[in-house]
Amino acid sequence: MPGIKAILFDKDGTLLDFMETWYPLFNSFIDGLSQRANLDPASTRRLRLALGDQGGAFSADSIFLIGSFDEIFSVIEEACPQLSQESMAQAFGAAQLSTESVGQPIGNAADTLRSLREAGYLLGVATADREDSTRQTLASAGLLEYFDFIGCEDTVPNGKPAADLMQLFCSRYQLQPQNVAMVGDSIRDMEFARNSGAGQAVFVRSSFPDGAAEALADIILPDINALRVVADARLLKQEAKTAY
Repeated sequence: MPGIKAILFDKDGTLLDFMETWYPLFNSFIDGLSQRANLDPASTRRLRLALGDQGGAFSADSIFLIGSFDEIFSVIEEACPQLSQESMAQAFGAAQLSTESVGQPIGNAADTLRSLREAGYLLGVATADREDSTRQTLASAGLLEYFDFIGCEDTVPNGKPAADLMQLFCSRYQLQPQNVAMVGDSIRDMEFARNSGAGQAVFVRSSFPDGAAEALADIILPDINALRVVADARLLKQEAKTAY
């Protein structure tokens, strides 16, 4: 297709069902933090709210949903100043060990990614997660093998929405940002697409409604599986915003 040679994907909420993959771990993490900080039930509820938990679901702007580890730890530090970042990291590691962290793909994500590769696209990931966790969850979901590039918060000096991950991806594969479509489920993904000069900003509605994110998108899809039409050269060449 004219112009687009590669596609970058956000991970959680875009490739993987965020709630199925991360909410059990989130609960275990909060329990661990509460014990370490000796929080009472009311303080624990306030911490959950500060991280964007709305009682069984996350808000669209939840820092746990879209933020980096440093941003998440910063929110926890405000609620629990008695906890060091080392203690927070230990609590997260303990939650990972105690929780079966298996990535749950959204729909037939593997078939979609396979179709895109067969159509000749380079595929990459641009996520706020760390590389070890990203590789583990994508592998457990059966998706890791489809990606040429794994870009994470610890891969570059500045994570999304800064342009660093796009610049690294493009330099590695001799691309220009306008050759790359960015696919994501949050406003931070759309800001990343705009900040980095991506050729297409594709918003997927697989997580939460977000009118502000949709306003920045070129294309709006129900989920990434609608991208399979790309293999038939019917999607990313469009210039106007289209909702399917």
